[in-house]
Amino acid sequence: MPIPQITITPAGFAAIINAENTGTAPVKVAQVGLTAQHFDVGTVGASVPAEFKRLTTFGGKAVADDTLHLNVRDDGTDTYTLRGFGLYLQDGTLFAVYSQSTPIMEKAAAATLLLATDIRFAKINATSIEVGDIDFINPPATTTQMGVVRLATEQEADAGSDHATAITPRGLARYINNRFGAGAPSTFVKTLLGLATAAMFRVELGLKSAALRDEGHGNGLNADLLDGAHGDHYLEWKNFTGVPNRFPSAPHTHPIGEVDGLQPALDGKANRAGDTFTGPLAVNGAMLRSYGWNGVASNGILVLGDTGSSIAKNGAYFDFTNSAGGYTATLSAGGTIWTSGNFDPGKKVNKTGDTMTGDLTTVGLRVGYPGNPVARVFSGSNVVYWDSRSSYDGSLPDATAYYRATAHAWANSTGVIVASLSGSGALVANGGVKGGGAFDPNAPQAAGLISSGSYGGGIAMQDGVHHAYFYTANGDALFGRIRNGNSGAFTMLFEARPTGFNTPGGYDFGSSIKLKEIEGPQPYGLAEVERMELAVGHYKPEYNNDGRRRLFFVAEQLAELVPEAVNLEGVEFNSERVPSIKIDQLLPVLARSIQELAGQVRELRERV
Repeated sequence: MPIPQITITPAGFAAIINAENTGTAPVKVAQVGLTAQHFDVGTVGASVPAEFKRLTTFGGKAVADDTLHLNVRDDGTDTYTLRGFGLYLQDGTLFAVYSQSTPIMEKAAAATLLLATDIRFAKINATSIEVGDIDFINPPATTTQMGVVRLATEQEADAGSDHATAITPRGLARYINNRFGAGAPSTFVKTLLGLATAAMFRVELGLKSAALRDEGHGNGLNADLLDGAHGDHYLEWKNFTGVPNRFPSAPHTHPIGEVDGLQPALDGKANRAGDTFTGPLAVNGAMLRSYGWNGVASNGILVLGDTGSSIAKNGAYFDFTNSAGGYTATLSAGGTIWTSGNFDPGKKVNKTGDTMTGDLTTVGLRVGYPGNPVARVFSGSNVVYWDSRSSYDGSLPDATAYYRATAHAWANSTGVIVASLSGSGALVANGGVKGGGAFDPNAPQAAGLISSGSYGGGIAMQDGVHHAYFYTANGDALFGRIRNGNSGAFTMLFEARPTGFNTPGGYDFGSSIKLKEIEGPQPYGLAEVERMELAVGHYKPEYNNDGRRRLFFVAEQLAELVPEAVNLEGVEFNSERVPSIKIDQLLPVLARSIQELAGQVRELRERV
């Protein structure tokens, strides 16, 4: 991690410059202020922004002209994230600050924060800064400074390139053994290493004068011969003597690849586990049997051409399938195979549905399975009836629907009309209209009930001469109104647009003590408000594309401070549930913050 460079505040510079303005004067740091907020170090005021704690348990010393080693300790039970800190002098002056966007450290309630860091100063001498003492200080060790040094790993010791870590005896031994061999050098090699000349080296090794000559193959000194012959002499059988004419047999094996002609012979055989013949297969005087199909011993199948065409014996049936022609047929025991010679299907009406080329005349038409409710179509003097009943007994219809040129009506079994459709297209349903099926919020055009027309359609509810209704306008707004009487005044209930929600009557939240089970005083206040992360920006267009610049809370960070004010799964965005903020739950927090500030103001006034 690079050494962070701390920023001296204007007040800090004024405190450290000596009276003659020729250098620095000693100053003493008395407190360290902590904050969870990332801030601009160039615009900081008299205190650290959103500071939540000051510590006096710290110590340090200058380890270089521009570097101060600082140790900070917090034994408290606080829980926080540290993103910045400031150094205060004895008189309360904010001397220097540091901040970064990512957490420096995070502290749990049961943990002790131990922050040890080197900080670098620009333009001032770090030796002019004095800090308080605590019971530990761990500056990094250098060639001139006593301190803490890290031990090198085995890999770092092998590399030998790190100048800031220390090697252990074990690491040094590993380095030497890896380079020269385990236990090297031996006593003998140590003797050789102490010799002053090459001649003494050869004498110690017992090398004679021939070692000074270069006489390999073809150089006159035949040191490359064995019994006067080169190595290739011993590769020919004819040059061997004393060998038997015949070797006795013994059990042995040969790989398939070493047996001449075996593999090509096997390649021409069929595999018992299944194979493909490339030529005709003839069976003379015997049978070719297929059995055990689908795990049934008495079933068999003959596949023809592609795998989807076959003749199969399936119990008491024969199944014929031809995938190319889309043909499937089953022949059962005692059945007959119909052919074009004994049956012409083109002259018959298909039970599953067909088109007749001539008129069908009948006194009535019944539709339905035996024993199930049936429907009848028949005519009266001036009406075509569609009748539905539990079973047909030849009597006149009970529940009917009839259709005329100007109007249509539906009646129940008692003759009461339950719905009607006028010639102008107005549908009246005595029991209401209900849309069925699952609703897809991403396909409103497929909703079960749709009203369209001027103003984008509307839905009204009527109580005598009074109406409440909703309607849309321009495709980007939803309005709610009421009207008392056919000629009464219109009253706006609400207006909802992507840019906001407006209601003339305002918002009321139930807050009576009679509605609540009080658990105690509200625990959040000024401390939480100071730590709240605030931002400015605009919504992503996938969520709200109005492009309006807005001021934001950050719900994820607010959930750590005031969890009751955040719904962790309040909004669906890109197929994911993300947090939303409950504004009404923040009002008591802000009110208590104002109360605490008012108390502090009163206390200051009393002191003055």
